Amino acid sequence: STGDCGARRHAMLRPMPLRTRLILLVSLALALSLACGSGLAWFNASRSVRTEMDSALQVARQSIESGIETAAAAPGWRRDLDRLVASFDGNRHVRVALSGDDIVARPPVEAPAIGTVPAWFESAIGVPPAIVHIPVTIGGERRATVTIATVPHNEVLEGWDQWTESVLVLALFSIVTVVLIWLFVGRALWPLGRLAAALTAIGRGEYGPPIEGRLPPELSRLRDSFNRMSSDLAAMAAENRRLTGELL
Repeated sequence: STGDCGARRHAMLRPMPLRTRLILLVSLALALSLACGSGLAWFNASRSVRTEMDSALQVARQSIESGIETAAAAPGWRRDLDRLVASFDGNRHVRVALSGDDIVARPPVEAPAIGTVPAWFESAIGVPPAIVHIPVTIGGERRATVTIATVPHNEVLEGWDQWTESVLVLALFSIVTVVLIWLFVGRALWPLGRLAAALTAIGRGEYGPPIEGRLPPELSRLRDSFNRMSSDLAAMAAENRRLTGELL
């Protein structure tokens, strides 16, 4: 009906309570802080993964090149290279293989502490594997090739765990902050409800006792002004009743 539509329209146009507006503003500020914190944590994770991969590749390359020089001077160079490649087994960051042989050193596949690493996070980190081929030259002749490939998975996994921990801590802090502000603001604004009820009573011609209690300075001045107004209105009402009695 027309009356119901008007009531709904009036309810939609009714001003938002002060408590709700304060909570929304604080929530917006916390959401922006959470977004900035998440972006900073992602940036640090991406930089950490890239730095770790570059460092691991450089160290592995230097070790392989040094091992090849040492093995080239020995008659059993193939056996020495097999041991060299096998020494990288269990390395978290690189995969090393020797061509023409079954010796392949692979990093362990670690499990995430919090959920699984989503594809969008790995894409956002943006650290593709790097591959380096190192020739093995014995007596001036190329005999084999050592391939080194970085494996960012474990480092990305570590970055994911750190990123999720940071986001969870910020989110928990934001939730606790909003709840505390909701409670404290409600307690601080509670006297306004008493003032509103007292104003409604004055509109009906009921002048109750003055409002007492400890309030913040801003609300205490409002409370004192209201008590003076209520006292003046009560005195005026009493005077009007006396004059009306005299006229009668």
